[in-house]
Amino acid sequence: MYSGAIEQKYLDPIVNNSSLPFLRIIPDSYIRIRITEKFLKIIELSREEPFGFEFEIRAELSRLWCLLLKEAEDLQLPAAAGDTAESERLKTMLTYIHEHYMEKITLDMIARSANISVRECTRC
Repeated sequence: MYSGAIEQKYLDPIVNNSSLPFLRIIPDSYIRIRITEKFLKIIELSREEPFGFEFEIRAELSRLWCLLLKEAEDLQLPAAAGDTAESERLKTMLTYIHEHYMEKITLDMIARSANISVRECTRC
């Protein structure tokens, strides 16, 4: 697959770093409030589908990614020698979500992608 400069510089260091801890977003700081607002705006655009909403969603996703990179820059750790089973399951589920984000996704579908129960999925 083609790998562009943006992907190499901004996406790969986060997406391919298996030792990067998960970033829990609680709106308790200015940047986290902005991240939450971006998520809500994307949801609103996808529900209302105004003219040109795809372009607006793409722009909001770019802004969201920049905010997430800024928030996660202190959390980036060198890649670990081996992944735990839990982190592998989480990666599998996140990959499933990434590949199917334009479709209606249920918790059951996400859990099945990692071969775990819905209850276990909610604990991840």
